[in-house]
Amino acid sequence: MANNYVEFYEHLPEDVIIRISSSINSSEDLQALAVFLSDNPLNHIRNSNPQRGSTILYLSDYLRVNISQAEALDFNIEQYGNSLSYDQADWRFDNLILPYLKEFSFEEMKKILEYSNNNSQIYDRRRAGTSNRTIKNRIIQMDENFDFSQYVYFKSL
Repeated sequence: MANNYVEFYEHLPEDVIIRISSSINSSEDLQALAVFLSDNPLNHIRNSNPQRGSTILYLSDYLRVNISQAEALDFNIEQYGNSLSYDQADWRFDNLILPYLKEFSFEEMKKILEYSNNNSQIYDRRRAGTSNRTIKNRIIQMDENFDFSQYVYFKSL
């Protein structure tokens, strides 16, 4: 991918760069993936709007390898929190939250809880109870006296 070979891209003929840029601009996912076009990769990724799961996973891995684990985890949480459908929320929980559950700090877990409580595409989905139980169990491991009462849409099985 060009993100690994920025020098190569910069030496391409101008007409090739124009064609590549045109292709990149045709898709939100391609724009998100084109980290190499930005002077600030972190801001580029934060301001992107990836839609495809493979794009989100790539960006999360890119952050983990090139920026920091903390930024990758924050990105995962934001992607989960901004889920636009039940299926998207399910996929994002399974791929962006669950595999990293033990890596999230207590503050990050509270942010996941807040998103789970505030986004109807997360809390109204069929699998919400199971996901929420997982979130709740992890938070209780971190603070056995945590008060969940203010999270009225956060229900666990």
